[in-house]
Amino acid sequence: MPKNDLPALGLLVRHGGLFLAGYFGVHVVTRMLSTSTLGLDEAEQLLFARELNAGYGTQPPLYTWLQWLVFRVTGPTLFGLAVLKNLLLAAAYVFTYGAARVMLGRRDMAVVAAASLLFLHQMAWEVQRDLSHSVLVTTCAAGLLYALVKTLRNGHPGSFAALGLLLGAGMLAKYSFAPYAVALLGAAAWLPETRARLWRPALAITMAIAAAVVLPHVVWLLHHWDEVALSVIRDLDGKEPLSVPVRLGVGWASLLWALFQFLTPLWLVYGVVLWRRPPEEGSLAASPDGIWRRLMERYGLLFLAGMTLLILFTESAYFKTRWMLPYAYLAPIVFLLLLHHRATPRRLEILARTAAGFAVVVLVAIPARVVLYEVLDAPDEINAPVADIAAQLSRRGWGGGVLITDENYLAGTLQLHLPDTVVVDVNRGRPAPGHLLTGRCGVTLVWENARLKAPPGPLLRAYRRLTGMAWQGGGGLTLESPYAYSERIFRVGAARDGDVCIATVP
Repeated sequence: MPKNDLPALGLLVRHGGLFLAGYFGVHVVTRMLSTSTLGLDEAEQLLFARELNAGYGTQPPLYTWLQWLVFRVTGPTLFGLAVLKNLLLAAAYVFTYGAARVMLGRRDMAVVAAASLLFLHQMAWEVQRDLSHSVLVTTCAAGLLYALVKTLRNGHPGSFAALGLLLGAGMLAKYSFAPYAVALLGAAAWLPETRARLWRPALAITMAIAAAVVLPHVVWLLHHWDEVALSVIRDLDGKEPLSVPVRLGVGWASLLWALFQFLTPLWLVYGVVLWRRPPEEGSLAASPDGIWRRLMERYGLLFLAGMTLLILFTESAYFKTRWMLPYAYLAPIVFLLLLHHRATPRRLEILARTAAGFAVVVLVAIPARVVLYEVLDAPDEINAPVADIAAQLSRRGWGGGVLITDENYLAGTLQLHLPDTVVVDVNRGRPAPGHLLTGRCGVTLVWENARLKAPPGPLLRAYRRLTGMAWQGGGGLTLESPYAYSERIFRVGAARDGDVCIATVP
């Protein structure tokens, strides 16, 4: 088929890198222009990345380490937050393309496989809306698959080293990476032909690098095990105790429902485009190496077995759709492995055009949602005029010193707009760095429930922990400003003790 009959596919094959850079570059720009109020994960990272530690609470530290590095260049800015996330997402697409290029054996199919990530709602929408650790773990999962197939293909020591680096990085990205790595590497060890390629002396390089990468956090984890384990158990616990048979039934139903939601609309698009058998002369001449299909089949079996064990040996019977990100992002590759005989050049062109359409819709819809909330008369946290509240605090002379608040997005956004103030979020287990608090004078309390005329208990307790005394300030006042693109009014309560100073904080 002439190339000019496949314009979208041809452009993606020849200039895919430029389109990728442009797509995520536009996301960075629209994130900066749409709203200056941070989402929950953005706010958390802005606060955590004020210092470099081996651990930051209930999630592994790699995302915060990377954010800390980016902030060394950009400063603690909205641009720095957006750049890191979109660089990681771009890397996930590149890794997916690289793995698909090896597994599918054709550049055009690999490009379509990577572009088809846009058909996964979590990969197209949720990652831009407000995710951090889930973004990184998906990038690491895609990187591990690419490193594995390269290792199995060429057996080069450098590939074994990359495999160890991605294995360690994934464990530092999110603890849910462990079942993915076990299932993927277990699948490679299961197949005799891949086991022979993997079980080589160079595998010691993989293990040594992975161990070196995770060691600092493992040492930290040993001293904070109760805190992390409690959080994991809280996430996995079901809503009520269930018998084993009922838990298995409910758990499997929840898992399959989460997978169904995650894979929609990918399966719909592929079903419409590829469901009919093409004429024999129109099909692709070369078939992917069957070893990759068998690898993915065993990966799927081990993944389902691992989830079944999770249901059996924990109280978990409910799965969230976003949890499927590191496990099922590779669905486009699997679909094309299974349906390669139906993926004619013309059909790949249709998939490429559809992916381009999805990209345009996402680029428009992500910033437009800020305005859409006003149309729906339901302003969201991202519409909250926190920047204006920060300006009002500054005009009153309440900037500087320490600010204590009870909402994560408020804490992060106030820190963003009051850079000379150290913000403490009482709803996150990790306090502000002691060296930043020590010696600061003046404490401001800000709380979201403006109907409370006096500071709420959690803020007063945090004040006592920092100052060693009971609240010395007076009652509160109400600060207000209209929501962005809305006539509704956003209100917070605020109070100030300008005379107190923070002694040494460990």
